[in-house]
Amino acid sequence: GRFMRKYFILVFLLMFCGVMTTYTQPKPLVLNPIKHYGLKDSDDLNYLFSNIRAVAVNSKGEVFITNTSDHTIRVFNKDGEFLRKMGGKGRGPGEFMDLTSISIDAQDRVTAVDRFQDKVVRFKAISTDFDEFLLPETSLATLRMAQTLPNGHMVMIYRHTEGPNSEANLVHQVDTENEKVIGRYADAFTYFYDRNIPIEVEMSSVPRYEATKFGSDKIALSSGNYTGTIAILDFKTASTKLIGKPLKLFYEEFSGRNREYYKSQGYSGIITISGQNGRFMYQPHGYVLGLVGNSKYLLQFYAVHENNAIVTYVDIYSSEGKLIAKQSLMNSGITFFDGRYYSALPKFLDENNNLYIYESSEYPKVQVYATNLDEL
Repeated sequence: GRFMRKYFILVFLLMFCGVMTTYTQPKPLVLNPIKHYGLKDSDDLNYLFSNIRAVAVNSKGEVFITNTSDHTIRVFNKDGEFLRKMGGKGRGPGEFMDLTSISIDAQDRVTAVDRFQDKVVRFKAISTDFDEFLLPETSLATLRMAQTLPNGHMVMIYRHTEGPNSEANLVHQVDTENEKVIGRYADAFTYFYDRNIPIEVEMSSVPRYEATKFGSDKIALSSGNYTGTIAILDFKTASTKLIGKPLKLFYEEFSGRNREYYKSQGYSGIITISGQNGRFMYQPHGYVLGLVGNSKYLLQFYAVHENNAIVTYVDIYSSEGKLIAKQSLMNSGITFFDGRYYSALPKFLDENNNLYIYESSEYPKVQVYATNLDEL
């Protein structure tokens, strides 16, 4: 009897451990390449890219890709065939000097940002006709993104430093008809930085913020430095919240006098910034490579320093802001960092959970990956 009791206890423990082992080993994110946009060589220049900053897809599955050399938005069908292009280099109507980002709303209007001219151009659906707006205030070239809301107002992402208590608001709701800001949200010092620490004040002023549509009426926003957190703004309720888990220390500060010594010790990614609060040198814990979302998921890609190497990770959130998985992409088959540059930058996630990544290691192109997000 005693032997049998011990036997059943042992079997139970083995079964329990097996269940726990299964539970603690989440299914990995799979990225399966299915197609790409852009060619290494072609007689048609519309298939050749120099640098790609933004990608978007409309309700018909047409793919919109920006190209920096001629400041155009090139449009392709699902099969990768070139259809048309919009914009061009210049200071005239519908032209750009620094085509920063694009987004597409529920009516298939394409909203394009030119941060150099503090200008937003909104192209009508399936047309080259457009409306053009100048920011009601200067953004000092920090304008990162614009998105049209269902009510016709526009959300613009840039760092604002005026007003009471010198708020560093990042999200601004603009009434484009009356050309005025009617709402400000997401203070950088509330969500990402400490206004009482001089080096973090200078970090906050660097125009490196990532933003994306998320859910049905939300904007997700993160700092360019990986802090472990993402700010979510819900325009239905005009509320903001923070998701993720803040890192205790998201950077390491160094003495500016010993830069060469740190290099000799194998430190990489050291950044120097300066401003009214002084000159600082630091190494971020990690860099955000991309923030992409659809109606179901939000993905934050970032690279961190680990043992003098750079390792890429992804944090996957549900539409409610719950963390589903945090995974390394070491075995994804994608070279995010080639030893000198970040050569793969996630740009878009469509409603079929296909991930669009700008890759530049061979030649500039947008590689599309099918994912298993619904299985995680």
